[in-house]
Amino acid sequence: KATGTVRNPVAACARLQRLGPQAFRPTQPNTACTELYGGPSTARVTGTFLGFPLWVKLGRGNGCEIARWQRVAFLLPQPASP
Repeated sequence: KATGTVRNPVAACARLQRLGPQAFRPTQPNTACTELYGGPSTARVTGTFLGFPLWVKLGRGNGCEIARWQRVAFLLPQPASP
């Protein structure tokens, strides 16, 4: 059953299913990321995803973090996604 505080939990869960496990995957060590600062915004996503507890902190400190943020921005309150 899709529940949560997002606007449309059913649609959000369907989109997450399409993204699969990589939706929240952190940047791998030794990955080259652009030194592009996306701002001081942070977000925390909690719940259950693919049957596992989820607790993810997102930021916009470099290009890799921005890409991760944008991948799941549909879960964040607006205007959380610039």
